[in-house]
Parts: sequence; structure tokens; C-alpha cells
Amino acid sequence: MGFRMDRQSGRCHLALHGVVDVSEARELHEQALAALGTGDEVIVRLDEVERLDTSALQILVALAQGLKAEGRRLAITGIPPGTREAFRLSGLDAFLDVGQGEIRT
Repeated sequence: MGFRMDRQSGRCHLALHGVVDVSEARELHEQALAALGTGDEVIVRLDEVERLDTSALQILVALAQGLKAEGRRLAITGIPPGTREAFRLSGLDAFLDVGQGEIRT
């Protein structure tokens, strides 16, 4: 598991790797707060994620809500099929507009 964040051209890219579960929730939350604080559009990449648990999903939803409140956008890209199914089962697919491996809020 890991996170990588970088900024370029008014966008903050946050890439997640491996299994992201409750044991990494605190670090993910800190990264999400840092991304929120940049003032940039935020892009979260999930193409190297093996699994997300509900704690990670909750943090992504909170990030989307925080960005929306500031008139900014969250894009979630590279969503693996199993993770897309987790969004569907939790009902977050409607909230986050899950498409073919990409979300834009």
C-alpha cells in the first residue's frame, strides 16, 4: 500500500496503490486534507489499487464533498472492476457518478 501526491498545472494528483483499508485510513485522510488544501482540482488514480475498504470510500466521499463546497472538482480515474462494484454496492455510484472507470464530481 502507498500513496503518491504531486501537483502540476493546477491539478493535484493523488495515486493510491495496493490494499487501502482501515490501517491506512489515517494516512489517506491526511493526504486528502493536503489535496483539499492545494486549491487545485484533485485527481485520484486507482489503477494500481487491489482493494479499497469502506473507510477509504468514506474518505473519498468526504474529499468530493469538501471540493464541491469550494466549487472545485474531484476526478477518480482508473477504477478497477472490483472497486467499481464496491461503489455500486455501497450506493456511492449514484453520488459519485461512476462511469466506465472514471468519476467526475
